[in-house]
Amino acid sequence: MRILIVDDRPDVGFLMTNLIAQIGHEACVATSGSAAVRLVAELPPDVVLLDIQMPGLNGYETARRLRDRYGRQFPIFAVTADPVDISLAHQCGFDGIFAKPFSVMKLTALVSQLEKQNRGCQPAAW
Repeated sequence: MRILIVDDRPDVGFLMTNLIAQIGHEACVATSGSAAVRLVAELPPDVVLLDIQMPGLNGYETARRLRDRYGRQFPIFAVTADPVDISLAHQCGFDGIFAKPFSVMKLTALVSQLEKQNRGCQPAAW
Protein backbone atom coordinates (compact mmCIF):
# COMPACT_ATOMS: atom_id res chain seq x y z
CA MET A 1 0.00 0.00 0.00
CA ARG A 2 1.03 3.59 -0.60
CA ILE A 3 0.51 5.71 2.50
CA LEU A 4 0.74 9.50 2.50
CA ILE A 5 1.87 10.98 5.80
CA VAL A 6 1.11 14.67 6.22
CA ASP A 7 2.83 16.27 9.20
CA ASP A 8 4.66 19.57 9.58
CA ARG A 9 7.18 17.94 11.89
CA PRO A 10 9.88 16.21 9.81
CA ASP A 11 10.83 13.93 12.71
CA VAL A 12 7.30 12.52 12.89
CA GLY A 13 7.21 11.99 9.12
CA PHE A 14 10.59 10.26 9.23
CA LEU A 15 9.57 7.98 12.10
CA MET A 16 6.25 7.01 10.51
CA THR A 17 7.88 6.43 7.11
CA ASN A 18 10.40 4.06 8.68
CA LEU A 19 7.72 2.18 10.61
CA ILE A 20 5.58 1.78 7.50
CA ALA A 21 8.57 0.55 5.49
CA GLN A 22 9.34 -2.01 8.22
CA ILE A 23 5.88 -3.50 7.85
CA GLY A 24 6.28 -3.74 4.08
CA HIS A 25 4.51 -0.70 2.67
CA GLU A 26 5.50 2.48 0.88
CA ALA A 27 5.22 5.88 2.54
CA CYS A 28 5.44 9.39 1.14
CA VAL A 29 5.69 12.49 3.33
CA ALA A 30 4.25 15.95 2.82
CA THR A 31 5.21 18.59 5.39
CA SER A 32 2.24 20.88 4.72
CA GLY A 33 -1.36 20.66 3.67
CA SER A 34 -0.72 22.38 0.35
CA ALA A 35 2.16 19.99 -0.39
CA ALA A 36 -0.17 17.08 0.36
CA VAL A 37 -2.79 18.33 -2.10
CA ARG A 38 -0.12 18.63 -4.81
CA LEU A 39 1.42 15.23 -4.01
CA VAL A 40 -1.92 13.41 -4.17
CA ALA A 41 -2.41 14.75 -7.70
CA GLU A 42 0.96 13.30 -8.73
CA LEU A 43 1.03 10.09 -6.71
CA PRO A 44 -2.42 8.92 -5.53
CA PRO A 45 -2.24 7.19 -2.14
CA ASP A 46 -4.16 4.24 -0.77
CA VAL A 47 -4.57 6.07 2.55
CA VAL A 48 -3.70 9.45 4.05
CA LEU A 49 -2.55 9.97 7.65
CA LEU A 50 -3.15 13.68 8.15
CA ASP A 51 -1.97 15.78 11.09
CA ILE A 52 -4.62 18.27 12.21
CA GLN A 53 -2.49 20.94 13.88
CA MET A 54 -0.39 22.37 11.06
CA PRO A 55 0.38 26.00 10.24
CA GLY A 56 -1.12 27.40 7.06
CA LEU A 57 -3.45 24.83 5.55
CA ASN A 58 -4.46 22.79 8.62
CA GLY A 59 -5.65 19.19 8.55
CA TYR A 60 -9.34 20.08 8.42
CA GLU A 61 -8.93 22.29 5.35
CA THR A 62 -6.56 19.82 3.70
CA ALA A 63 -9.08 17.01 4.19
CA ARG A 64 -11.87 19.19 2.79
CA ARG A 65 -9.84 19.98 -0.32
CA LEU A 66 -8.93 16.33 -0.85
CA ARG A 67 -12.57 15.25 -0.42
CA ASP A 68 -13.79 17.98 -2.78
CA ARG A 69 -11.37 16.84 -5.47
CA TYR A 70 -11.21 13.05 -4.98
CA GLY A 71 -14.33 12.16 -3.03
CA ARG A 72 -13.78 8.97 -1.07
CA GLN A 73 -11.19 7.36 -3.36
CA PHE A 74 -8.97 6.80 -0.32
CA PRO A 75 -9.50 6.95 3.45
CA ILE A 76 -8.20 9.93 5.38
CA PHE A 77 -7.27 9.47 9.04
CA ALA A 78 -6.81 12.40 11.40
CA VAL A 79 -3.56 12.22 13.35
CA THR A 80 -3.74 14.22 16.58
CA ALA A 81 -3.26 14.23 20.33
CA ASP A 82 -5.77 17.01 20.99
CA PRO A 83 -9.06 15.79 22.53
CA VAL A 84 -10.99 18.58 20.78
CA ASP A 85 -9.60 17.52 17.40
CA ILE A 86 -10.46 13.91 18.16
CA SER A 87 -14.10 14.80 18.78
CA LEU A 88 -14.34 17.02 15.68
CA ALA A 89 -12.53 14.75 13.22
CA HIS A 90 -15.47 12.45 12.45
CA GLN A 91 -17.74 15.44 11.88
CA CYS A 92 -15.28 16.90 9.37
CA GLY A 93 -15.07 14.02 6.88
CA PHE A 94 -12.26 11.93 8.32
CA ASP A 95 -12.65 8.16 8.12
CA GLY A 96 -11.00 7.62 11.47
CA ILE A 97 -8.58 8.92 14.03
CA PHE A 98 -5.04 7.85 14.70
CA ALA A 99 -4.29 9.30 18.13
CA LYS A 100 -0.83 10.44 19.20
CA PRO A 101 1.28 9.15 20.76
CA PHE A 102 1.17 6.18 18.43
CA SER A 103 2.75 2.81 18.82
CA VAL A 104 4.19 0.41 16.27
CA MET A 105 1.48 -2.10 17.16
CA LYS A 106 -1.29 0.46 16.64
CA LEU A 107 0.15 1.59 13.30
CA THR A 108 0.59 -2.02 12.18
CA ALA A 109 -3.02 -2.81 13.12
CA LEU A 110 -4.33 0.19 11.20
CA VAL A 111 -2.32 -0.60 8.07
CA SER A 112 -3.29 -4.27 8.26
CA GLN A 113 -6.97 -3.38 8.50
CA LEU A 114 -6.72 -0.99 5.55
CA GLU A 115 -4.86 -3.58 3.50
CA LYS A 116 -7.66 -6.08 4.09
CA GLN A 117 -10.24 -3.51 3.05
CA ASN A 118 -8.30 -2.79 -0.15
CA ARG A 119 -8.36 -6.51 -0.97
CA GLY A 120 -12.10 -6.64 -0.43
CA CYS A 121 -11.89 -8.67 2.76
CA GLN A 122 -14.05 -7.94 5.75
CA PRO A 123 -11.76 -6.32 8.36
CA ALA A 124 -11.79 -7.35 11.98
CA ALA A 125 -12.54 -4.71 14.59
CA TRP A 126 -9.48 -3.28 16.28
